[in-house]
Amino acid sequence: MTDLHHSKAAGDFAVTACMAGVVGTYIGGRLADRFGHRTVALWGFVAATPLTLLYLAFPDAVFLLLPAGVALYVPFGILVGLGQRYLPNRPGVAGGVTLGLSASIGGVAAPLFGLLSAHAGLTSVLVVSACLPLAAAALTLTLPAGPAARR
Repeated sequence: MTDLHHSKAAGDFAVTACMAGVVGTYIGGRLADRFGHRTVALWGFVAATPLTLLYLAFPDAVFLLLPAGVALYVPFGILVGLGQRYLPNRPGVAGGVTLGLSASIGGVAAPLFGLLSAHAGLTSVLVVSACLPLAAAALTLTLPAGPAARR
């Protein structure tokens, strides 16, 4: 509220907008079944960055957090499912590695973002965070799109 100059009501809305993740995961699964897992995950990541940057450019437009949250969560379940398809004989291992790796990377990055925030401010951390889905999109392009991904 202090750094982005929001009211308490806008802050409350931002917390509520976290529910967009539920919607994004559901929509992502439905779209992946229709258009392909890798394709939908890629477009979810690509859409998340401009939506988040738009919010940062216009912080009064708190409603932009809803589509940004949906886009950010579209790839979540899809990538767990893809991991299980790539290792069909070990779905538990694949799901655990997929979720565990993402949690571990987040845990390693958190102190780095804290340092960046202390030196450059919260807004700079939010801009960097908003651009991270583009790196995820680039990595998504390296995933095999062959028969294992289509099963």
